[in-house]
Amino acid sequence: MNQERIDEELLREFACNGDLHQIQSLLTNKPNLNLNSQNVMNGWTALHWAAKRNHSDVVQYLLENGANRDIQANDQSTAAHICTNDALREILQSTISSNNGVKSCNTTLPIVPNYLRHPVFPYVSSLPSSTPIASIETPPITLLCRIANDPLESDFIEFDFNKIPTIGSYERLLTLICHELEIDHIDKLRRLPCVRVRNDRDVERLKDNHMLEVIRIKSEEKTT
Repeated sequence: MNQERIDEELLREFACNGDLHQIQSLLTNKPNLNLNSQNVMNGWTALHWAAKRNHSDVVQYLLENGANRDIQANDQSTAAHICTNDALREILQSTISSNNGVKSCNTTLPIVPNYLRHPVFPYVSSLPSSTPIASIETPPITLLCRIANDPLESDFIEFDFNKIPTIGSYERLLTLICHELEIDHIDKLRRLPCVRVRNDRDVERLKDNHMLEVIRIKSEEKTT
């Protein structure tokens, strides 16, 4: 995952947590960062995340700085579609949404990020807005990964991964592996020879050139 994609994912995490100070700091340090970048798994932007959690100050700031309210996620939902606050939905009203009639809807994500599954509320940053975000400059590690017991392909693919920020690193790793292996889900992830990778803390223990295997359980096996 290159630095630009890391920064974009960090922006979406801050938007979901409602951390306006960190968003302002990130954009100050990265003035060319794409506010409208979309998550590779579901197509959500930072505005989608902020709207989902009804962070009105973040929504307003993103709109003032060029966020596009008309962008549709993979399921064609705009930020207004997934917002549950009527007043905020009015702010988010877009041309696309008004033509279709905006109604609040629930969206199921292929992989739910930690900052959506276990949000920390109220979320208050301990860092002032002028604090440089040096941690995201940490050099990435190189990992190798393959699908376990794949009869067609036994080779590993090699990719770079930055463990910073540590919060949400497990979900970022799953997303990146899905992208690199061109698959849509992961049932289990293990570090060879036989160590399960289950959360952010496990990801912190990964080192350069560690070998990973993706375990995909067949539907008939899940029902037995």
